Amino acid sequence: MKKSTLFLMFMLIGLSFLSAQGMYEVGLDKPYKTISEAWEAIREDVLDTYTIQVDAGTYIESELQGIPDVKITIIGSGADKTFIQRASLETFEMLDGQQAGYLFRTHKTNYPCDNMELTCENMTFQYIGATKHNWGGAVVVAEGQNQKYSFKNCNFRKIFVRQGAIIAATAAAATPVSFSMENCFIEDSGEYDFNNIAGMMFFKWGAELTLRNVTFMNNDFELHNQHPTDASSGQDLNRKNGLIIHMEAADAYPSNILIENVNIINSSITAESTSLLPMIRVKAASPASVSAMIVKDLVMLSNVRAETPDCDFAYSSDVTPILESCVFNSVKSEAAGEFIDVEELDGAEILSDAKSSSYFEMEGAAPKIYTDDKGVKSIKRVMSGIKFQELDNDITVFTKNGLITLSGLQGISRVLVYDMLGKIVQDITTQSQSVDFNLQGGVYIVKVGTANLKIAL
Repeated sequence: MKKSTLFLMFMLIGLSFLSAQGMYEVGLDKPYKTISEAWEAIREDVLDTYTIQVDAGTYIESELQGIPDVKITIIGSGADKTFIQRASLETFEMLDGQQAGYLFRTHKTNYPCDNMELTCENMTFQYIGATKHNWGGAVVVAEGQNQKYSFKNCNFRKIFVRQGAIIAATAAAATPVSFSMENCFIEDSGEYDFNNIAGMMFFKWGAELTLRNVTFMNNDFELHNQHPTDASSGQDLNRKNGLIIHMEAADAYPSNILIENVNIINSSITAESTSLLPMIRVKAASPASVSAMIVKDLVMLSNVRAETPDCDFAYSSDVTPILESCVFNSVKSEAAGEFIDVEELDGAEILSDAKSSSYFEMEGAAPKIYTDDKGVKSIKRVMSGIKFQELDNDITVFTKNGLITLSGLQGISRVLVYDMLGKIVQDITTQSQSVDFNLQGGVYIVKVGTANLKIAL
């Protein structure tokens, strides 16, 4: 057989394979100018697996309504090259009254989409949702059976809504929604109040939730127990919803939660002093509601609140989280509607005075932001040399590369530090609850009052 004939056969086989997979190209000089155009073409097609390849550029998209029984993968050219948004806006800020719109809307009644699987990779989502309207859901509104959503190598910014800025899953389903994020960065987004409903990831009936290598940083929450456009219609419902993740797990739809290497830091929360608004809340109907909750390397620090009680993680007493190498400012356990402070939790450090600035590489007053080869933002933890030790039941000693932080001091405290020759190398008197100082490498004795602790640097 001639080489030219073999080449033609292979070309035909390759084209046939691409056709069977449903390949759609989006770009300025491609057959489809927007994802919306490719999406509607898929709706009229007969295959069950599709790939949408998106060139670099900014794409103003229409609402992408659900398509049943399909698997769609959307691949951008990089999170610093491909930008997906719902409106052409120069500004989009909390409570400024602008509307951008939903993006992926898979509503159980109006847009039936059971058995839909969506994967998005290598892009930035921005200018999505609304900033002062009674909307639930922005990037994803998920209501259907057997739905799966995955985001990988993506940035998210300027996304606002009353609940579900990333995903709102509000309908009961025999198969709970599956939602995953890997290597993603969410910033400058947030939620506002419509009678205390919140949760950037809102799961009314549980979920299969996986978060790996994800950072939430500099997000804003304005929750005042009232309708933001009409104060007279508001009521103090105090729903105690989680701000980043709110999951209400049900026995009929057992949930699985895996969180690994996730940072939730430097949020701004404005709320009533009576409102409890954890960063993550898992509410279970019974022990059967959550099959597993595994949390590794989760850091939740410096989520600043004007008045509302501090709380990073709140979970029902029916839930048994398995934690490893986690750091929180505050944790609460819920039983019979009452929330109780958790002082100790296996696999976690609960340090009320710990700050993100002590745990991440900084650039000025904020964690330094890096961008990887896929355009995804990230921050770096300074893990090497970090130790937490207790000087007594109240005072915690934090050491990191020569920086020493004592937290939990009360009243007027005198801090003395001795080297191994008995020489005083630090002598500090303070009325603050915490104090910082630097030491060279070596072994020291830290003494406060009658309590002392040996530290090695």
